[in-house]
Amino acid sequence: MYCPNCGKELSEDARFCPDCGTQIPIPAAQTQQTAVSQPTVSQPDASVQPSPLPQQREDVLTGCSTFREGYSEQEAVAEKRPAGKKALTAAIVGAVVVIIAVIALVFAFKGSSEKAGENNLFSKDGLLVAGQEGKKGYLDKNGEFVISPLYDEAHPFTENGLARVREGMNYGYINKEGKYVIQPQFSRAADFDVNGLAAVCVNEKWGYINENGDTVIQPQFDDAGETWSKGLTPVGVGEEDDRTYGYINEKGQYVIGAQFSNAAGFSENGLACVQDDLNGRYGYIMQTGEYAIEPLFDYAVSFFSDNKQAPVRMGNSETGKWGLIDETGNIVVEPQFSSAFVFGKNGLARVKDAQTGKYGFINEKGEYVIEPQYDLAYSFDDDTVVPVREGDYKTGKWGYIGKDGVYTIPPRFEEAGQFNNGLAPVMYDGKMGYIDASGNYVIEPKFDELLLVLYGNFFDDGYAVVRQGG
Repeated sequence: MYCPNCGKELSEDARFCPDCGTQIPIPAAQTQQTAVSQPTVSQPDASVQPSPLPQQREDVLTGCSTFREGYSEQEAVAEKRPAGKKALTAAIVGAVVVIIAVIALVFAFKGSSEKAGENNLFSKDGLLVAGQEGKKGYLDKNGEFVISPLYDEAHPFTENGLARVREGMNYGYINKEGKYVIQPQFSRAADFDVNGLAAVCVNEKWGYINENGDTVIQPQFDDAGETWSKGLTPVGVGEEDDRTYGYINEKGQYVIGAQFSNAAGFSENGLACVQDDLNGRYGYIMQTGEYAIEPLFDYAVSFFSDNKQAPVRMGNSETGKWGLIDETGNIVVEPQFSSAFVFGKNGLARVKDAQTGKYGFINEKGEYVIEPQYDLAYSFDDDTVVPVREGDYKTGKWGYIGKDGVYTIPPRFEEAGQFNNGLAPVMYDGKMGYIDASGNYVIEPKFDELLLVLYGNFFDDGYAVVRQGG
């Protein structure tokens, strides 16, 4: 089953695309992963719905479209992660950081997480990206439009005060007064990163512009990373079926030549997850391009800023098992789970039990702290509570549990997203709104769509994306 908007391949029970947020109204039969298949390498468990942004925070997402595609629903929307060669390059703007272009009801997320209870969703000039009759604009915290709904896509403002929007087929960037700073002219585009660069696509080639719209790195790549780490970003060259990846600096110069089948951005520990072009397995390189952890894994995921473990898989996606390694490559949790995710700051990691198919949470010894009992669950990060679902995607209900596994908000929602800045998005009776940590509505459920909600978090400046009517 594929996303009708961005083309991402989805699991059988997926209700929303983890990359672009498009709702999938009619589930179809499960299909093969889009990522390139090697004899000993296959994609991670596709039955896992992407977690919200906590485990995929914007500040650690540094991959190209293919990198995000590969981790699939193992942890889709804000984690750095490698992916298969055949992933759509277009996903760089239809995915995770480039969320919207919605066809139907949408939940999606990105941003950096905040602890539930810190009720500062809106900054002093905070806005909600909202939609009305199919067009997007920006609301204030009172629900009033301050930037009229004129756009086919609208994304939250980045630190430089610019937001990416689309009118018709082209992307541009506006300021908080709704005026274009960079006119719509790009067929695809990404948000600005903290270094002031944004990846844009011109004539099917990717390059980078600055905040004035000036070209800094000429469009020349077939795939390009959206964010930078250690002064580097991964880029891909060549046809989809034979693309190789390397790393460039902010001048567009190769620091590590194009030699990997897949490549993710560098983590704070100076390691980047890559797929070896010779044996098809995953390992971790240093900034010299040399392996720090040899490519021994059938699939692997990046390290994260506040974690010293990374999930790895031994075996194929059907029968392989996930465990975790440390920064030296030693296995710290034996591969035994259908899926495994990084540890949150509370020392708990979300896993899918291989025997029951249910989700639970383990400690760093691999022992269950919260027994596997949920049909779907999010990962802990800074959050004191996380959404979990009991029942299938059609009739199941979402609630929120604490680190002790006790419900803080009983299951009653049709959909639920992670808390951030004190608020969480939920769906009730087919409409979407926001609740506080007590489960009380702060914004009544009245929207047909909420973007940047289900699979990520509110931005620090309090932007979310919704559509009402249409």
